[in-house]
Amino acid sequence: PLNVLKKTLENTTKWGSVIAQYPMKKHHISRFYWDNRRRLREEVSMDIIFMKTPAFDGSTCEQVFVGLISKMINVYTMPSKAHSYFFKAYQDFMRYEGVPEGLHRDMAPEEKVQKIIDLNRDMMVKDTFAEPGHPNQNFVEALGVKPLKHGAEQLMNRTGADSQAWPWAHQFIADINNRCATPIHGWKTPYSV
Repeated sequence: PLNVLKKTLENTTKWGSVIAQYPMKKHHISRFYWDNRRRLREEVSMDIIFMKTPAFDGSTCEQVFVGLISKMINVYTMPSKAHSYFFKAYQDFMRYEGVPEGLHRDMAPEEKVQKIIDLNRDMMVKDTFAEPGHPNQNFVEALGVKPLKHGAEQLMNRTGADSQAWPWAHQFIADINNRCATPIHGWKTPYSV
């Protein structure tokens, strides 16, 4: 039927390749891969938290992402520090928060994965590393890891929570941080910066 073909073409041709002969034509879908993703307007620093006690779900570590402008903390649990879990945590961050302008990390071998470098190159994300032996150059340690560990320890001690509940305590502390206004941002929350 003709009307079925017309509707099919209307709904599917937007994914067709763009003709480069008409650069001033309005494009609904960009021909550049990185422009079809939601972008963050800040660089992100990341690090891994290792825990001695496995969580209830079997997690042994977490990937922590901190926005360098908004100071927003994002936490993703991982069963181990294997490269594949690290890559999946980074993909989850991009899926839920957006593609950052830059990714700053230390020189840990699990963070120097070729898949991450290739993904950053494809998405036009600036890659920066802290110098070896200088952990203070990775801002996530002071802005994310220490507040998470300290806050979760206090929360779990005061509530009497089991030591295997640390991922949920970290997520709770991160959510509180992300929803509270700070004078650094003119009394705005990290979500609204």
